[in-house]
Amino acid sequence: TGHETYTIPLTDDVKPLQWVTVHVDGPEGASSFEAQVRLDTPVEVEYYRNGGILHTVLREMAQSTA
Repeated sequence: TGHETYTIPLTDDVKPLQWVTVHVDGPEGASSFEAQVRLDTPVEVEYYRNGGILHTVLREMAQSTA
């Protein structure tokens, strides 16, 4: 209906292509389903952990000048 809330439980130890249970709450009730995390490589997981590719690059630049 467009009024659902999706909760995707990702932890700091997320792995590439890991399966997670997505929880859905909406006006018609609650449900859940399995979905595969589309962080396909360890590099993409690192980007996610750092808040995106820009944050990763800036963090690496700051470390290399220190």
